[in-house]
Amino acid sequence: MTTSTNDEDLILAYYLQNPMEFHMVSDRLHEGVFLTEPWKRVWPVMLKAWQGSKCFPTPSELPSLIK
Repeated sequence: MTTSTNDEDLILAYYLQNPMEFHMVSDRLHEGVFLTEPWKRVWPVMLKAWQGSKCFPTPSELPSLIK
């Protein structure tokens, strides 16, 4: 099953706005779960940030990750 970019955008937007909800599914959203750019590249960085401090990059920090 492939995930459309729009679906991935919605998933990530939800967790960026509700980071504590991510805690319940964090074991399922591993490094390779997102298949489209830029999330395929950015998600592992965001996941490591979460694992290190239980927070995601702020919306203002995201553009630097996407580059």
